[in-house]
Amino acid sequence: MEADARKRRQRPTYWVDLVLRAFLGFPVYVLSVIFGFEPSDISTGFQRGLWLLSLAADVGTLFGVAKLLHWL
Repeated sequence: MEADARKRRQRPTYWVDLVLRAFLGFPVYVLSVIFGFEPSDISTGFQRGLWLLSLAADVGTLFGVAKLLHWL
């Protein structure tokens, strides 16, 4: 099992997945705290909607930061 875990960590997709889960999971966490639900209890359709909302918020944030840096 340890050798398999080491192989997984050597793949770039492992790290991309880890970063994306951390980055996109934060808005779901915040919403779960505000609305009082467990993210693991979300149905597939609702989960997909929250993921899209999170993705839109992250893209908007990145766009705003890029515009701000361009102005500087």
